[in-house]
Amino acid sequence: MKKIMIDNVSIEEINETLTQKLNEYASSRKRNVENKLESAAYAAILVEKYADGLCEAVRLIVFDQWHFNLDSEVLCKEIDPEYRKHLHYRNSKYTSIEFTGRTVVSEG
Repeated sequence: MKKIMIDNVSIEEINETLTQKLNEYASSRKRNVENKLESAAYAAILVEKYADGLCEAVRLIVFDQWHFNLDSEVLCKEIDPEYRKHLHYRNSKYTSIEFTGRTVVSEG
């Protein structure tokens, strides 16, 4: 396997740094949930999208030479124990998640 380097930094080092940043971001969202500043469902979405953005940025920089993925699901489940259910709702046709933390499933 060819070792990919960017300015003398290995992909493994980049992965480690980005994983650390994702963990820090998830911790800040978790604190907001604990302090009732945002709902668990909303915080989990933010963590998921933050991880997706980090991954997309890496893919753009290295031009898809390396498949990069951060596993945000574990962090999202720590923030929102019902993350999988909320993910299913978000992917369904009739869903919206409000900032209050209530997941609303409507028919239209």
